[in-house]
Amino acid sequence: MINNQESLRSQTFFCIKYIISLSFFFILIYQLLNFLVLRPYAEYLWNHYQTDVFLNSSQEERIFAKLQNFEEEMQFDMLISYTYPLNPQVLHKEMEEKAFELAHMSNNESINSIAHVFTDLLIAFLIFCLLINAKKEIAIIQTYIDQYIYSLTDAKKSFFLILFTDIFVGFHSSHGWKILIELCLTHLGLPENKGFIFLFVATFPVILDTLFKYWIFLYLNRISPSAVATFNNMNE
Repeated sequence: MINNQESLRSQTFFCIKYIISLSFFFILIYQLLNFLVLRPYAEYLWNHYQTDVFLNSSQEERIFAKLQNFEEEMQFDMLISYTYPLNPQVLHKEMEEKAFELAHMSNNESINSIAHVFTDLLIAFLIFCLLINAKKEIAIIQTYIDQYIYSLTDAKKSFFLILFTDIFVGFHSSHGWKILIELCLTHLGLPENKGFIFLFVATFPVILDTLFKYWIFLYLNRISPSAVATFNNMNE
């Protein structure tokens, strides 16, 4: 019993240490690659070989919307102000300064998006190499996770199952998936295609729910049928 506790404690310490070390390593590598190597290169390519102001149509729409909102705010402030009457020249000058500011912001956003694409690809390649060369460490972590899951009571297993399904495939999960895919597209500098987003939100949670139910039927129902029964009772 004591040996089992010591073994579990050592596995816990190893898993936490290994995951924290890997997380810190990849965050550090990502920042170094992005800001010191790839971003300057992307900035050079964009500023010297790209004639367009915007990277995609979605970025253009966002900038135009911000400029329009700024113009409306300026007009409103001038209309209600008693000290500054409505002056078209002042408005035009303010609009020029704001347009230049937004163009500069759009330029930096485009450069960051290009750098993010190459950085993400390199990080994905490093993670792939890690998965191939660190099979022993991954096996230890997988064993620890399995032992931890098996040690949970049926009620706790059912709780985590319901929590997982409600977050990722529940009724309100579509809003979260929509926000997530929009953030990913913006991060990579891709246009926010509404048709693609709606199609993804309509199909991916359904596929995920099918895989989850198949996993329950094929795996969990065999190793912990009482947890499945508790899950079904709590989910009714």
